[in-house]
Amino acid sequence: NGEVFASLMSRPGEIVEADERTGIVDRLVRFSTFISAGALPMADGRVLVPAIASTGNSVMVAPPGRDPYRFVQTNEQTFGPLTLLGADRVAMMIGKPEAREIAIVAVDTGSVLKRIKPAAEVLSLAASPDGRTLYVASSGTVSAMPADGGPLTTICAGDSAAVDPATGDLIVKRLEKERIRLFRC
Repeated sequence: NGEVFASLMSRPGEIVEADERTGIVDRLVRFSTFISAGALPMADGRVLVPAIASTGNSVMVAPPGRDPYRFVQTNEQTFGPLTLLGADRVAMMIGKPEAREIAIVAVDTGSVLKRIKPAAEVLSLAASPDGRTLYVASSGTVSAMPADGGPLTTICAGDSAAVDPATGDLIVKRLEKERIRLFRC
């Protein structure tokens, strides 16, 4: 009857690296599955990418010049947000939508080292440069906690957070009715 149906789940994506000085763009990797957002470059040249496939969500690792593969070898879904914890660990989300946890994962093996049950849906993860503190944005609040687990300490109101790599300052985004504002906390 002339109708066409397309699945966004099978839409490919790619990760590129652009040199801001020269404008040269290099394609790092192409994915056959949809990339949801939030590529995370690692020190060894690999890139972690939350991807969506027909089998569910999975954080993929893309080594330079090789095909991407699942970062955490598990049957569970893994997804963003994600952040580096120092040089040897990554924090990401793991589990079913109704029971998501924060997983601390070893960079070299992709093994889950620890699971942390958040009190509410996590919208953003960031970490201190030394990897000791994990910043969690949830329910309009940015909180800090020891990366090895422990109680959350409220820092300020906010919807997401990132750490300035030059200063170590926490940059918090607040979504307000008429504007988006950034703060250093």
